[in-house]
Amino acid sequence: MTIHVTPIPSTIDFSDAAPTTVTLASQTAAAGTAVLAQRGDHLHASEGFGDLFGPGSSTDNGIVRYSGTTGKLVQTYTSNAPTISDAGVIALTSGQLGFPATVNLSTDANTLDDYEEGVFTPYLADNSGSASEGQGYGYQIGHYTRVGNICAISIVLGLSSLGTLTTSEFTRIYGLPFPTMETAGFEQAGSCGQATGLAITAGHAVTISFPENVSRLYPQVFDSTAGTSRMLISEYTADGKVIIQATYEVKD
Repeated sequence: MTIHVTPIPSTIDFSDAAPTTVTLASQTAAAGTAVLAQRGDHLHASEGFGDLFGPGSSTDNGIVRYSGTTGKLVQTYTSNAPTISDAGVIALTSGQLGFPATVNLSTDANTLDDYEEGVFTPYLADNSGSASEGQGYGYQIGHYTRVGNICAISIVLGLSSLGTLTTSEFTRIYGLPFPTMETAGFEQAGSCGQATGLAITAGHAVTISFPENVSRLYPQVFDSTAGTSRMLISEYTADGKVIIQATYEVKD
């Protein structure tokens, strides 16, 4: 017996016998996608709805998913089953939560819409911003982790040659994985935890700043009672090395 019910009524009477097929509505989806889902304490094919729900399992509070291949609700999760408790707590037994490669931005301030880990290649430049002025590197390492609109970076940048960089111009480090926040006047700052081979005055400290809406940062030197000034290429030197760890707000 086949029963076709479209549109979906508020009640379906199964008092006579369990049907072979119940078509509630047309549905197109890739296999394994959660286009249609429900939570169930237990789901068993032996209870008379095997053709609708497919093979069951006994995963408590497991999430049931719709299969676009079989056209059934299936709960095939076992030891890695994601669950939703009666209190609404989602447990990721597999320990993984996937985000798309392209960010799907949310306008809700309380919604997490991105997580990403990766590497980037920082490089030193003068006012021209060029990476092709003969700069040589002993270390050129960049790692990042992005959560929402916050990006944490770690940089190890050590020179072996200045090439033709103009020593009287300001030092810039390019190659950040994401542009900085686009808000007029909103500069951000970070830390340089270690530096070697620099030509700065003893007792002066190195820090960094992020201008708005760019993919670079500026090394700074605390060299006066008034505060910091931009580091010159001549102060970085041909064998200068910095280790930077910082977080910044990114441009969405």
